[in-house]
Amino acid sequence: IKYHPFGNNYVADILEKEGAEVILPDFMGFVKFMATHKITFNQLIKTDKIKAKLFKTAIKLIKNKDNTNMNNSAVLGKKGIVIKKMDNANPVGQVKVNGELWSAIKSDKDKPINVGESVIIEKIDGVKLLVRKP
Repeated sequence: IKYHPFGNNYVADILEKEGAEVILPDFMGFVKFMATHKITFNQLIKTDKIKAKLFKTAIKLIKNKDNTNMNNSAVLGKKGIVIKKMDNANPVGQVKVNGELWSAIKSDKDKPINVGESVIIEKIDGVKLLVRKP
């Protein structure tokens, strides 16, 4: 679920309690969404020729500078907070890193990692993080 964080009125907390995976876009992600949204795009282009050309160029630059990579190596080595416990009975948990909620698997199969504990991100395996206690 993507939405702008300034207008959420605690929606993220409610959705996370229900088990949803909440993704908050960064500011450029929000700008890119607004600029490339068909209705907004059509409204921007329905101006004079110079403004339309500027908007088209800006939109191309925003698209080319897309730094919202879901398989982002920027989280490697970072600390996260466990949101959903990981143990042998439930090997896949959830970790919040940089404001984003990720599915996670613990690297140490024997020791559980409880809610609220800090973890270090060791690896990204598809859409799941491999984590360990610090």
